Amino acid sequence: MSSKVGFFVLLFAYSLICRLLPYVLYHFGVSIDPATTWYPWNFSPLMAVSLFSGACAADRRWSFALPLSVLVLSDFGIWAITGQFEWAFPRSQPVIYACFAAAAGMGLLLRHKPNLLNSLPLAIAAETVFFLVTNFAVWYAGEGNVYPMSLAGLGACYAMGLPFFGRSLISTSLYTAALFSPAGLMLAGHRAANPARVTTIQA
Repeated sequence: MSSKVGFFVLLFAYSLICRLLPYVLYHFGVSIDPATTWYPWNFSPLMAVSLFSGACAADRRWSFALPLSVLVLSDFGIWAITGQFEWAFPRSQPVIYACFAAAAGMGLLLRHKPNLLNSLPLAIAAETVFFLVTNFAVWYAGEGNVYPMSLAGLGACYAMGLPFFGRSLISTSLYTAALFSPAGLMLAGHRAANPARVTTIQA
């Protein structure tokens, strides 16, 4: 049981560090502006971790609490590090929270059979929904007054988000493959009872 808890704590800490890292770099004078400097924005474990939490956390409440806690703490961390409230809490932020909660909910569908074959299509679907919904929310909220309130403006918003979407798909696929591998499932407290079934070890 302690090793299982430790593994989820490690996932929590790693996800939190990944989300805060670019803003820590910014604080120390390292440019993270996509217009001038390349940085792997959106290459993040959090979507895969949300799905994995839904599938493998012993208590279903923790399935949602783990990814949402990462978001809340990192948002306050971004605000504290940068002093930019709008960076941490844009108007579309509730939609972002809802998308990660939905990913954790999708993970609940995998609780009786968490494996890569079942999880990867859900991971790709979760990222696709996130891209479509959050970019629409950014456009609709008029964040930064960048995109006009027209179909052309919405199309431009999606076009600008495509490079980030590509990195999200790659990172989520890789992290999902790692987490839902036999080793990842074992560390989370699952084992294969037989070749056709995966069951939860009761603590």
